[in-house]
Amino acid sequence: MDLERFRWEGTQVLEPGKHSVVLDFKRDVDPGFGQGGSGVLNVDGKDVASETMPHIIRLTATADETFDIGVDTRASVDDRDNQPPLRFIGKIEKLTFKPIPLVITAAKHKVIQQEAQAAKNRAQ
Repeated sequence: MDLERFRWEGTQVLEPGKHSVVLDFKRDVDPGFGQGGSGVLNVDGKDVASETMPHIIRLTATADETFDIGVDTRASVDDRDNQPPLRFIGKIEKLTFKPIPLVITAAKHKVIQQEAQAAKNRAQ
């Protein structure tokens, strides 16, 4: 699952103090399993980075990875400059997480069924 990593980062280091950090990620038009999308990182009302991902995680994530807030106990954002456990020592006043609903068209559902059957056939 760790075939490629994407990183949104600005060019400026955040100064101490209160900041608003928003990652606005929009999935591609056909939001079936594994489709890509684009994200924009916004800090204090200014867009500082954008990135396009051709694919997202298809159906599952690793069983030992968690959705951490304020501390990362497993995989770091970038192993080159961070090693877990990573703890945020400031104060998080508010966190908003808006899950993206999964919408599957009939055509995409058929493709998923065909891929599942092909995987079963290969396993036999």
